[in-house]
Amino acid sequence: MIGVRGSGENPIGPNHPGGAHGLGVPLEAVYERLPKGTGVYGLPYEARAVPQLFIGSVAEAAKGQRSLKFGGPPPKTTEVGASELVDQFRLQVKVCDKKLKNKQRIVLGGYSQGSLVIRLALNQLESEPLILDHIKGIVLLGDPSRDLVAAPALSSDLLSRRMSVCLFGDLICKGPNDKAARKTASACIAESTFGCPHFQYGGKAALDAGTGRTAWKAADYLKSALQRPDIDWRNRTYNLTCDDTVKDPVKVALRDGKGTARGEAIGGYDRWDVRIQRITQGKLPSLGSVTAVLFFCTPQPSNFFTQELRVYRSSNGSEIARVPHLSGGEWLPPEYQPESVAIRKDRIVADLKFYGPGDPHGSPSRLRHLSWTWDGRQFVTHDAGGDSPALSRIELSRERVTVNGIGPVKLGMSPEEAAKAIGATIPVESRGPTCVDHTVDGGPTGLFLRFTQDRLVAVGVRPPATEIHTASGIHIGSTRDDVMETYAAEIEATTSVHGNEELVFAPAAPEFAGKVIAFGMVDGTVGLFIAGERDWATLTGPCGGD
Repeated sequence: MIGVRGSGENPIGPNHPGGAHGLGVPLEAVYERLPKGTGVYGLPYEARAVPQLFIGSVAEAAKGQRSLKFGGPPPKTTEVGASELVDQFRLQVKVCDKKLKNKQRIVLGGYSQGSLVIRLALNQLESEPLILDHIKGIVLLGDPSRDLVAAPALSSDLLSRRMSVCLFGDLICKGPNDKAARKTASACIAESTFGCPHFQYGGKAALDAGTGRTAWKAADYLKSALQRPDIDWRNRTYNLTCDDTVKDPVKVALRDGKGTARGEAIGGYDRWDVRIQRITQGKLPSLGSVTAVLFFCTPQPSNFFTQELRVYRSSNGSEIARVPHLSGGEWLPPEYQPESVAIRKDRIVADLKFYGPGDPHGSPSRLRHLSWTWDGRQFVTHDAGGDSPALSRIELSRERVTVNGIGPVKLGMSPEEAAKAIGATIPVESRGPTCVDHTVDGGPTGLFLRFTQDRLVAVGVRPPATEIHTASGIHIGSTRDDVMETYAAEIEATTSVHGNEELVFAPAAPEFAGKVIAFGMVDGTVGLFIAGERDWATLTGPCGGD
């Protein structure tokens, strides 16, 4: 434990108010409850009493002014202490890691001015994530309000490891505009431990005021942080979708980077075989230290695999978000090149191979370099330059139609989800009694998306969209022989109510049960086709005509 005492606390001697370890009274009370054998270091900075920070502020508050905001720079003793603390961090990590042959586990405690010292020091270490990763827990007692002094806030990553305690009526952390705090101003000016909550975080004053449990709770928090095991990324349970094979994430336990998922939640498969392809760590703006994990998932039985890239907080393993699903120019998504996945220059970067026209299954040929930044809610995809979002508008004419949808647009999506996946609006084209057909702004002309009860159930292709193909290469203009040879035993010939021939492809694989592609034949060639759920993938109505 590294402790940073408050203004005016004396660190000298076991019988002095500062306690035996240079921690000051409140932090000594915290340390006493930590596990035996926990080392301790009290930062020996000057910790001089700061009139402009404390007494001057409470005096102003005592006058009863409605709004007070000082917000000046931290006192010099605080800045010097922060520099000393940064040096101590570096020393602890360098010397102790080598001595222990393991990562040193550090918890921090700050009281009053000491809390400011900690915040300033951690801000200086923002560019050294390997040091910050050693910090398992932070407790700040009576952390001065920003109305009193300007000091940087902790990053969201460090906030997830911090406990901040501010007693009711504490003028220093509540600020001079807090009504309850103003009532304690006179006692604080007199430096009375009885009537000033800021002096009641530890020792006899805390016991007299009934706030003695404050230090105990802080100690329990740090104790839990110290005992929390380091995250073993190759041996833990993850929530995965096998790159949207299913909508709801499935828990998959990995051991030595490999695992298997079974059960109804994984869809129409016997199992998923999952392994980790890449683990990389770094620092991202507003997120702090993060770990990105690339998963490789193979649903069985099948002849395909998926990849998904998810990002976690390095400190506690909680998931932040996954990198968005990407669609290539064919029926399969692009393939990550695992060794290229990295975190640098405030972004996640990776090389991916996209499918191009004519690329065989398993052999994408188009290499692209992409990056992702965090916008506060999600990861945003960028092209190689990194300045503007990439793939913001999907060119659907290059996508392949399957029984599950087209490109990133999947059966089961709502109109809003489909529009977001495409990057374009989807106005209503025609409406029937039970379903609605939508077009896509910007084309391709002839493509329509069929919804019922705000759920995508089919994707249709009509002239002039001759450029849109199925996954197997069938398109408007393909001959009857092309269709029959392509789908062989899984094709059925029927006659429509108008007397035209329809060829219906119904895949035999269990994961495609209830889904078809229906081809409408005109003079021996494909005149139009529709793919999706059998009840809705019909060539004659019900959404506004033939």
